[in-house]
Amino acid sequence: MIDMRSEPLLMTMAEIAELAGVQREVVSTWRRRHPEFPAPVPDGHAVPVFNGQDVADWLIETGRAKRDQVDPDLRLYALARLAEETGGQELVVLLTALICLRHLNGDEPLDDGEPGLRARLAALAAEHDPADAMVRSEIERLPDLGLAGVADDLVEAAWGCRNAIERLMDKRNRLGALWLSQDVLAPELVGLMVELSGARELARTLGVVRVTDPHAGPGDLLIAAVDQVGEVGFIDFALAEDEQWAARLALRRLTVHGVGARLLDGDGPTDEETGPGVIVTRFPYQPAEDRSATSMLMRLDEIAIGLAPRETAIVLGPDDVLAGALKPFSDAKRARDATLRSGMVEAVIRLPAGLMPYRPGYATALWVMSNTGEPGDEVLLADVSDRTLTRGLAAALIEDVVTWRRPGYQADAHTRDYCRPAKVDDLVASQRALSLRLLPTPRQYREDVPLRIARVRELESELFALAAIERQPVRSGLQHAPFRPPVTQPIAALVRSGRLKLTNGFRPVPAEAISGDGQHRIIGSPELTGTGRHWGVDTDYVAHQPRLRLTEPGDVVVTTKPFLAAQVDHNGFSIVEFPARVLRVPKKEPQLTPRVLAALLNHAPTGGRAAGAVRGRRLEDHEIPLLPAEVARHLDDVLADVERRQRTAQTELDALAEFARIAVTGLGDGTLTLDPER
Repeated sequence: MIDMRSEPLLMTMAEIAELAGVQREVVSTWRRRHPEFPAPVPDGHAVPVFNGQDVADWLIETGRAKRDQVDPDLRLYALARLAEETGGQELVVLLTALICLRHLNGDEPLDDGEPGLRARLAALAAEHDPADAMVRSEIERLPDLGLAGVADDLVEAAWGCRNAIERLMDKRNRLGALWLSQDVLAPELVGLMVELSGARELARTLGVVRVTDPHAGPGDLLIAAVDQVGEVGFIDFALAEDEQWAARLALRRLTVHGVGARLLDGDGPTDEETGPGVIVTRFPYQPAEDRSATSMLMRLDEIAIGLAPRETAIVLGPDDVLAGALKPFSDAKRARDATLRSGMVEAVIRLPAGLMPYRPGYATALWVMSNTGEPGDEVLLADVSDRTLTRGLAAALIEDVVTWRRPGYQADAHTRDYCRPAKVDDLVASQRALSLRLLPTPRQYREDVPLRIARVRELESELFALAAIERQPVRSGLQHAPFRPPVTQPIAALVRSGRLKLTNGFRPVPAEAISGDGQHRIIGSPELTGTGRHWGVDTDYVAHQPRLRLTEPGDVVVTTKPFLAAQVDHNGFSIVEFPARVLRVPKKEPQLTPRVLAALLNHAPTGGRAAGAVRGRRLEDHEIPLLPAEVARHLDDVLADVERRQRTAQTELDALAEFARIAVTGLGDGTLTLDPER
């Protein structure tokens, strides 16, 4: 087995970029510009590889990373090589067992360097896990004692067993543990399910809550419940899983998180268990051709019937089974109708596809069931399959559901943004899918429709004013001229002579510093090429970046990736993001203005990149035509007039588009009508 402590950790440039949180191209730039950057290790690899510890030290010494950020992840990169030898799934199983054993032993290091390590580990496992519920078998079959040292390194780097085991689970896919990765749910969906269950509220009210997952897998949903409930109350975990090794892994994770858990003999709580609890689970993934809708819906009905008073169940499953249209009079339709008639169903939510990252085409739906003691004849329906499940959308769905039938809420006192009530009898009689059109609520009709009408009047006035503008003809003075090749100079020569000033963009801004309403606009390749993003950062971020230089009004921001594009920053005080750069024109330059320079760059005949080429022409090599001073001034005036006309035309187009959207939406949802006589 590979000795991770003695052999150097080798990393590719792509892995270095991931470790440092930068783009792959940035690492190439570091190698080129910084001679002290660690050299590749000469060991015959097809791609350059580097000593990971040397790279980490360089990142820390140069201020590009902090040790407490790099060290926890550094050792995880070495596990990929070890996983190739041991097997990714087996490696995760063994390392989590060792980390759990260290936690059970008071967080004392496992490998103390003394002989007899195997006997000591076996004795510890027998002492802390006498019934062999989660670690004893794994410790006894360790293929190599070196893994104990690896586990110690992971714990030390992550500052604790809890962080170590979760960092290991976060990297499960990189290690090739495919079974553990293929059914991972998006964090937004996991948070939605746990919040809908009401576990935190029960724990806060009663001091204890029972959380059950009859299809636990490696325990992702249960770990999310631990994080959600936090210090509010005590959690009693119960789980079941067909794969015994996965159930043991889930138990280890919960144990390291400091909470107790046990395996269920059946699929749910026993009769002796009383008091409210929650069930948070998902039906194991099955391909559509192997999926039995009837058995899945009968299992759903069993969960509903088995709910104790004040108990809630959140069940995730395939959309076509839980919410899709089913064949009339089929066993599946009868089973789903029986669950709807039980009075336990609070809500059915159709979710967008892509919430299982490794199964992007798998569409899911959620059933929220609760035994409130007052069975209702209505069910909330929501269809957000055409939206992105953001935190804001999840929060709105949670509020819609918990204010519907939960104790302490009056349903009529709350408006619902995405959920609409439907009669159970209508759903049973219908042959359609479980979804309703999202029609306006009474509050929206009272408050929003008058605002729509007021906005329509504003748009009508705005469009009338725009139509009344006297548009003068465009007279540029362009005419035929005797052909004379213009005098040109490369940008590099103009920079050397002081006629232009060229500066590089700032490194990519971290995602956590970006906001939609930041005071300082970010200008990078996406903004220049029209491929997206209109982001900014706050003044506080700028104040803590001593190397950051904001643009000045009139600076020309330019990029060559993926093609040559330029834009004048008329307002200034923006952040230019690498690989974009800044060209500044001195105020006394007679043959160039910022507007003329940007136009010449945008319409340069050689701004592209040949097919198959690794990189295009350097910005410094582009030739700029030097127009006569009088012609340059007149062209600047013409371009300014064109920009003004474009802004006016765009304002009219935007107003027309908004006017059409309000009219069609209002007529479509029945809140507006048309008066032909008006």
